[in-house]
Amino acid sequence: MSSYTAGVIDIEAARLAVSKSKTKAVVDFAKDMLRDHEAVNKQALDLVKKLKVTPEDNDTSKALTKAAKAERAKLKKLTGTAPRCLPPAWLRLPPRRSR
Repeated sequence: MSSYTAGVIDIEAARLAVSKSKTKAVVDFAKDMLRDHEAVNKQALDLVKKLKVTPEDNDTSKALTKAAKAERAKLKKLTGTAPRCLPPAWLRLPPRRSR
């Protein structure tokens, strides 16, 4: 379920960007990301139900969730205009591992 977890993390990052950003391009991108990732995660959940399987967290999904939570806590505290040199939060998360 690491890919689903990554989608949830991206959705949460997009929601944070929409709520905090005052830059139209950032908000527009975050809204697109929110829509797209919610759609993909819905498809994943529909497939899980169809296949009658029970998803379980694994070490990768747990690590992703922990890192994202810490990053969001830092980002929530920020105010004002972020320096352009800082990459978006999802680029600073640990790399996703494929199975």
